[in-house]
Amino acid sequence: MQLLIAGAAEAKPLSAVDGVLDLRGWSPPAHGWQAVTGEWLFDWGRFLAPEAGSAPLPGTVLRPWNGPWWGTRVDGERIGGQGFATYRLRIIPPAQSPPLAIFLPSPRRSYRVWVNGEWLGQSGEPSAEPRLRRTPDREIVIPLPPGADSYQLLIETSNYISLLGTAPQPMLLGTREALQRTLNWSTLMTLLALGAGLVFGLKYLILLITRRRYSGYLWIALLSFDIALQRFAFAANYLPDLLTINQTRLTWLLMLAVFSLGPLITLLVHRLYPRTHPPWLLRLVLIPHLALLALTLVAPLAYSELMLMVMTPYFLVVVYALVYCSWRTVRTENATALWLLAATLVLALTATRDLLWNLGFIVSPQSYVFNLSILLLLLVVLFDQYDIDVFQQIKRLTKNLQTQVAERTRALTEKVAALQAKEQELTSAYARLEDLSRTKSRFLAAASHDLRQPLHAMGLQIGLLEERIQDDEARRTLQSVREAQGTLNETLTALLDISKIDSGLLKPRRRSFALRELFARLGSQLRPVAERQGVVLRLRAGGYWVDSDPVLLYRMLANLLDNALKHAEAKSILLGTRWSGREVVIEVRDDGRGIPLEQQPQIFDEFVQIQSAGQRRPPGMGLGLSVVRRLGQLLEHPISLSSVPGGGTRFRLCVKRGEPQEACASPAVSSPARAYDLASKRVLLIDDDASVREATAQLLGAWHCQILTAADPSQALKLAEGQAIDILVVDYRFPGGDTGLDVIAALDQQAGRAHPAVIITGEVDPDVLRRLQASPYPVLSKPVAPISLRSALHRLLLKTD
Repeated sequence: MQLLIAGAAEAKPLSAVDGVLDLRGWSPPAHGWQAVTGEWLFDWGRFLAPEAGSAPLPGTVLRPWNGPWWGTRVDGERIGGQGFATYRLRIIPPAQSPPLAIFLPSPRRSYRVWVNGEWLGQSGEPSAEPRLRRTPDREIVIPLPPGADSYQLLIETSNYISLLGTAPQPMLLGTREALQRTLNWSTLMTLLALGAGLVFGLKYLILLITRRRYSGYLWIALLSFDIALQRFAFAANYLPDLLTINQTRLTWLLMLAVFSLGPLITLLVHRLYPRTHPPWLLRLVLIPHLALLALTLVAPLAYSELMLMVMTPYFLVVVYALVYCSWRTVRTENATALWLLAATLVLALTATRDLLWNLGFIVSPQSYVFNLSILLLLLVVLFDQYDIDVFQQIKRLTKNLQTQVAERTRALTEKVAALQAKEQELTSAYARLEDLSRTKSRFLAAASHDLRQPLHAMGLQIGLLEERIQDDEARRTLQSVREAQGTLNETLTALLDISKIDSGLLKPRRRSFALRELFARLGSQLRPVAERQGVVLRLRAGGYWVDSDPVLLYRMLANLLDNALKHAEAKSILLGTRWSGREVVIEVRDDGRGIPLEQQPQIFDEFVQIQSAGQRRPPGMGLGLSVVRRLGQLLEHPISLSSVPGGGTRFRLCVKRGEPQEACASPAVSSPARAYDLASKRVLLIDDDASVREATAQLLGAWHCQILTAADPSQALKLAEGQAIDILVVDYRFPGGDTGLDVIAALDQQAGRAHPAVIITGEVDPDVLRRLQASPYPVLSKPVAPISLRSALHRLLLKTD
């Protein structure tokens, strides 16, 4: 109660002069805050940088924060009430004072507050573009940073709802403690009023149901609900984060409720007390209310705020008419009419206070009149003769409850303190683990690319030895080396994929594409492997289009097929598709040994490999299916497994259907119809890594090609000058930022024709891979198997012929 009295008797407002508020020699009043009036720097139609100082700019005028925009002269012309602007005020604090803060009541304008270039809060969403949708307003206390010699306050604000651009309330300045306490009490009293209205309404509805002879309880319940609706609107301003509903729609719903309850309350009161509620009251309430109700239903939602502002004075007239009739009822009817008079007084005093506050005549941010009126209504209801016994019982129970709550609170406080300490400890440990995980992922991502180069050279040298060595025992040893090199490459690839997914660096790029092209690339890569193992690999893409990331989906299917080739011991593997509602189901089936039922739940975990009794340990580290699971979660492609021991395994992947697009040029991938003799073909090899360049040249020489080698693009241009190059074998990335695509384009321009070309890359960045897939050249990923390189050269030469 002391706070209410102090807030009502505020001190004389502070006044700013020429955009400067000088507080030297000022001390806060007893209640802790004062209103700020006077002249701010006002820049119409522009948002200034937060660091803007206090110097006037061309077009800057002086005007107060509160009051309407409409009619203000800027550059000799009057502006309207809708638009956007920037307010600036320099505050010089007193030498000695407690921590200060500012308080901006809900201004009907969206605003964003900056102090000394630092953003400190906002209400709504200020915008330079017109918008009719109202955003949630809030009343907030903004602390001023301590220790500054001055504060440059900059407020960006906009209004596209109010026709006049009115902000009725001035800014309040005072101690942080006083302003925060004031705001907390305002919020608390608003919620208490909302709860009181709901409780009273429910109470009298229950009395109406249980004591039917008291039919007068119905209009008291309706009046109470009407009070609750008004407080609900205030709660939307004080606590916008608590109310998730769109504020424009909330205003529209509240208007519907008020326009519906008003006539209903008036009809019920007229029926109960016809002598004191004449027909003119019915016409005064019913006709405009019904008209506004119909207008609310048909008008656009964005205009509800404008309609609510127009009907506020009319609503005040109606409420005071009800007060007059209620007073006449008290004089002529029974004592129950006192409740009606108390309820209408609450509505009248609340409406009066809210109107004066909106017009700027009341500066206090608390609705004191309303709070006192709620207390009056509370006393009337509590001393109802039917509730005295209940009230006494509640008083006794409350006392006992307070004692229990105090005891439980102490125990709970101790538990909370212990839990907070534990939580802080766990949070620190989790942060350390996160740092270690990110460091690991960055290391793997960097190391994997560097390790691909020697692996690629190793694979080419092994391929060269396979063609030259004829001794069976030596070839078996060489095959073991080939398998070890392949296992190392697959392990590095899987570790890199896992590190990029876990560190959040891998971002999907979804688009619609045809599965036929993706399946063709899979067949080109894996069919030679299947043929060496004597496995029949069938791919059935159909004519389906899917919505996914083609690079990441390719990795998933390649891992599933590779897993089947290595571990299933199958004679036949099928990659097929079919429709399923709005999805395309992609299945990888094999007729191999299957997976035991008890081992199926762990099949997607890291480092898990299924090994039958007596079987040698399968190659690899058991990471391929773990990568599939992670990519499926990233792309939102559910994956499932069904397997029968001895009856094969099926992996099912569900992908959203895509919209067919216009055909785009892409390299056709198919198996060569015939072998192509590479002898005497002039090949220009361009790679900056000496070991890779030497190994590739030796392999091409074994195929009787004429070889030209270059370490960089400039050397390649010199070698190709005047030469008839049959095919280009180009690395993707070179020092200095050049790419393989740039080198091919330069050679084509120099020769005046397009060269057949193969791009070899160790890149793992999905964006780079997408760019390469969109090019007209076949792309091979390091390490490249010799058979894959030879197959790519065959296809290019066949296509050229």
